[in-house]
Amino acid sequence: MRDQIMAQVQALEQQMADVQQRLAEINGCRNDTLEEVAQAIERMHCFGQDTIASFAIYIREMKR
Repeated sequence: MRDQIMAQVQALEQQMADVQQRLAEINGCRNDTLEEVAQAIERMHCFGQDTIASFAIYIREMKR
């Protein structure tokens, strides 16, 4: 009985490690996307430079 419980605990720990790794990968993609958006906004000319800079800062602060 104890061996079964320990095996289940180890399996759950491995699943948690896999989930954490996947989340790290997702956050990396998210951060890359947010940086691309910030750079695209910086190239826009429809607002004043201060407004565009503020938008870019706001977007970059959304990174994890």
